[in-house]
Amino acid sequence: MIKQIYKDSRKIHLDYRYQTSFFYDVQVKENGFELELKTFDQEVEKQFEADLFEPYIENPTVFVYEKEGCEVAFIEGSIQSWNHTYRIWNFLVLEDYQHQGIGKALMEKSIQHARSLSCRAVVLEVQSCNYPAINFYMKQGFKLIGLDTLTYSNFDIDKKEVHLEMGMIL
Repeated sequence: MIKQIYKDSRKIHLDYRYQTSFFYDVQVKENGFELELKTFDQEVEKQFEADLFEPYIENPTVFVYEKEGCEVAFIEGSIQSWNHTYRIWNFLVLEDYQHQGIGKALMEKSIQHARSLSCRAVVLEVQSCNYPAINFYMKQGFKLIGLDTLTYSNFDIDKKEVHLEMGMIL
């Protein structure tokens, strides 16, 4: 069951973890960039954290998927008033609940919400090494729309963690 939740006194902390064998290698060329799907020498595990309802997010909307009385997935987005796009800031399905259609249902709910706000597009960020997420987003209709080679550090290309922007026109 999907429901909208609102900022209250509790802090909702998200612990992201994923394993990947693939990454998109970013090469800077004279006229732009080139991306090539490559394989890590061995499977890599990545981890990072985030909190919902951070103050830098303009009027966030959070949908949660509840199953058997537990919150098992979250998606947080907001309209970016300056360009009238809807940005997905956080999206997490707990590992035990992945591959059950929950992520797809939450993403569809968020896209439907963006349409109800008359947004022109939905955009999100993903690391070039998060192949499982990139694959999922492409299945939902997102396309690569840009990248930033200095978002996380001065060595994002070397670390195989380049910020990819993905989006879809509504």
